[in-house]
Amino acid sequence: MTNSLNVTRHKDRGNQDYKGDPIGPPPDYIASNEAAAAILHEIIDLIPPGIAYRADRLLIEATVRAVFMVRSKDCNAAALLQLRGCLTELGLSPASRARLMTSAAERVGDPAMNYFTG
Repeated sequence: MTNSLNVTRHKDRGNQDYKGDPIGPPPDYIASNEAAAAILHEIIDLIPPGIAYRADRLLIEATVRAVFMVRSKDCNAAALLQLRGCLTELGLSPASRARLMTSAAERVGDPAMNYFTG
């Protein structure tokens, strides 16, 4: 078996500076539902800067649906797992936020991050 533990496989990628398009307006089915629209705005406000872009809209929509289900108490273990996975991908858990914040702060030019890292 070759290349099973190749630690240098992606070393040339580094921290790629991805600057995508803004998330954009909510889809009609969320905008027309007051509770879902409020959840969407809450989620977008919570996402750390430099993490989510237009390409992440489907993930954000899935997060809105999962939060809606949990809050309406119409959920099961699968919905909770989906919500946890979505929150993790968006940097909305302590561990994922710590993992994502360093490179994201550098991408958006956070003065505090620049101060602490030199």
